Amino acid sequence: MKRRIQAILLLVLILTGCAPEIETPALEDMGLVGIIGFDYLDGKQMKVTVSVPLPELKTTKKTQFFTTVSRLPSESLISLSTKSDRTMQFSQLRVVLINEELARKSGIHKIVRDLSRNPIVGDNVYIAVVKGTAEEIITSEYKSMPEINTYLNNLLRPRRETSFGPFTTMHDFMYTSTNQVCDPSLPYLEKTDGELQLTKVASFKGDKLIGFLSEREGILVQAILGRNNLPKMPFEVEEESNKKATVVVDFVRARSEVESFGDLSKPTIRIKISTEGPILGYTGSRDLENPREINEVRRQIEQELIKEIHALLQKFQKKGIDPAALEESLRTRYRGKWKREMGLSALKKATFQVSVDIDFTGYGTMK
Repeated sequence: MKRRIQAILLLVLILTGCAPEIETPALEDMGLVGIIGFDYLDGKQMKVTVSVPLPELKTTKKTQFFTTVSRLPSESLISLSTKSDRTMQFSQLRVVLINEELARKSGIHKIVRDLSRNPIVGDNVYIAVVKGTAEEIITSEYKSMPEINTYLNNLLRPRRETSFGPFTTMHDFMYTSTNQVCDPSLPYLEKTDGELQLTKVASFKGDKLIGFLSEREGILVQAILGRNNLPKMPFEVEEESNKKATVVVDFVRARSEVESFGDLSKPTIRIKISTEGPILGYTGSRDLENPREINEVRRQIEQELIKEIHALLQKFQKKGIDPAALEESLRTRYRGKWKREMGLSALKKATFQVSVDIDFTGYGTMK
């Protein structure tokens, strides 16, 4: 028995010595995926495209691109690794792009859930819907643009100028898509004139794309949600002799209050928005230092915002969605177990009371 054990140990040592040594790859030998894109093929498979930045010392080429077909992101990593001379990893993943057709037909929950389960994927990965194919967006060359991984990561980060969009990370989408009082939204990217541009907001019901909000509608949603800093907005106001003038307002501060009254069979939702900021530009002939004149301009802008918000809320009722989380005001007044269907049903029957209060804090260029 003792001799048999010794023979087995000797055999193991011999085989171990013959096996090739596999070393942990150095950082420059890793393929750190920065962007991953998904395009619709059929109900089961997707086309996956990745962008991998290269170390500058190793080659003059800045980025490598690889494509494959798979059912899950984790499965695609296996196939992609066989095409690259480096070990593929998601540890530096920063952007996920979803083809519009895929978001409409298949939904994106499966993609986001699979990536979220990977412990090496960080919590600051931004996600967006793209017009056309994600492969084209990732692999195209753009004028006056830095390396694509850096550019897209910066483009989708929160900035006031583009805050009509929701700046959604994967974890944000997972939270909102399973929330019982609201629906998720994502930024929408288009390639126009050789450049990428955030043009509108992709609106979801559950995990499927059902429509879009314009840039202006996106600002109104952010105002209802209580975003403090809103992008600048232009308005048209009536002048004397039926002339029109343009006023550009910089909303540096904004506050929102949403309350509901009545029961779920016929609720009333009251939305009160208060803003303040300077007038940056004005093309009319009114004397804005005159209290009567400035109050008339304020009244017209407030009425215009109220009109636009009512139209937006009716759009939500028609589509059966709630990107502005209005259902939260209904849920807080309800006793018992809450179900999402209850909130959407009540929202469709709700009436709205909207008030807007604007405080102009200064004046910029008048003409």
